[in-house]
Amino acid sequence: WLGRMGLDDKADSKPRQLSGGQAQRVALARALATEPRLLLLDEPMAALDVGTRGSVRHELRRHLGEFDGSCVMVTHDPLDAVVVHGGVARTSGQLTRDHDGNLVNPGALGVDLDVEQGAEAARWCALNALSVLRAELGSLDRIERCLTLIGFVACAPGYAQQPAVVDGASQLLHDVFGDAGRHTRSAIGVAALPRGGAVE
Repeated sequence: WLGRMGLDDKADSKPRQLSGGQAQRVALARALATEPRLLLLDEPMAALDVGTRGSVRHELRRHLGEFDGSCVMVTHDPLDAVVVHGGVARTSGQLTRDHDGNLVNPGALGVDLDVEQGAEAARWCALNALSVLRAELGSLDRIERCLTLIGFVACAPGYAQQPAVVDGASQLLHDVFGDAGRHTRSAIGVAALPRGGAVE
């Protein structure tokens, strides 16, 4: 596994001789070498430089494609935000960022935003999910069916319009995929979301 992480020449190195990125790759190699049935990966590439990140991402995706256990990956890097396994692709939560990376309609429903603004924010979340899927799969034509959508809505206590907000994302999936965009769904109210987003 050290070789697969590009660290063949570091097998005899002491921990204090490794850079932060090298230490992170060693930790990842140690975790994968034991062939666990459950992988918990929390920002596995956060300390890696851009050049190394690409090769490690490729190796990790190759491994997860053959992995028959369970994996939970936490990441804020959109390029790491898709896991494909057993013919099913799952995305991490997507925020309401527009083409310039700015949050669309930040705030909380029932305090700062109305249902229409929340639904627009949810639509951007769905667009971002499709964007990372296309980057991972090469084309959205590979998607045969949307299965599940989980929408989190930042809202005031007692707010009960979460389903109407998440309708913005559901409608987009139907617009893009037609009947194949129909899915099971949960719409969940929360006190706050990362970066002050209204929907995730």
